[in-house]
Amino acid sequence: VKNLVISLKNQGFINAKLKKMDLLTDYEHPDRGLININIDEGTQANLSEIKFTHNHRFSQTDLIAAMELKDKNLLNLNEIELGLNKVRAHYANAGYLEMKIVNATSADLIQYNDDYTSAQITIDISEGPQIYVGSILIDGNTQTHEKVIFSELEFKIGDLLTPQKLEESTARLQKTGLFSSIAF
Repeated sequence: VKNLVISLKNQGFINAKLKKMDLLTDYEHPDRGLININIDEGTQANLSEIKFTHNHRFSQTDLIAAMELKDKNLLNLNEIELGLNKVRAHYANAGYLEMKIVNATSADLIQYNDDYTSAQITIDISEGPQIYVGSILIDGNTQTHEKVIFSELEFKIGDLLTPQKLEESTARLQKTGLFSSIAF
């Protein structure tokens, strides 16, 4: 029952609570019972506003679109968490590998009105630098020539570094069958 109430709260029913729970059994079958659960879910909170602070690279509109919320009008904490991950990925794909959401686990991420029927989300961004490949150091290759390794990399010095290029480079190096482990 506690998990059910938590699930309702995650769906934006912030005032959800267990009102009553009864267990009914009969004399003929004492090993069987009927559980009656009465839950007051309350109203689902409306999402009045999503705003970003300290974002310079992308506009509010771009970042809200990146969150890909199914319903932009109703608060759903699970969707918000997925949306924050999508914002992180959006920045990483633009080379901002050190981007952080400063208040992701903080109580000031979501502000509710007095009766918890409306919520405003303020997402504080620390973009960090856009990362370009400055140099490439290859270490631990005792039998494979560096030229072979460089030929399998999806990036070179001066390129914008993204997770996709790192993943593709790892996959290409693994396909050669020459390495037991690869770390960037």
